[in-house]
Amino acid sequence: ETVKLSGCMKLQSLLELSHAEQDGRFRWLELWVDDCKNLRSISDQLGHFIKLSYIDLSSNDLETLPSSIGDLSSLRTVCLNKCKKLKS
Repeated sequence: ETVKLSGCMKLQSLLELSHAEQDGRFRWLELWVDDCKNLRSISDQLGHFIKLSYIDLSSNDLETLPSSIGDLSSLRTVCLNKCKKLKS
């Protein structure tokens, strides 16, 4: 499954899912959240999406990435172009 949230200007946080909402959502293969100018945070729940192979977070104001991104063993590509506030 591909989830595209590109250009969602009002999106401020991502993946604050309750246990009831999580059923069936861990199958995402691609996540596109580029050009969401108000996105400030991504939950550590990202680590539950172990089948993710591609994430595009370009052109966001994220300052950090969740540590759980390291748990994504299938992840092959992470796009971080124009993430000017991202700290290394």
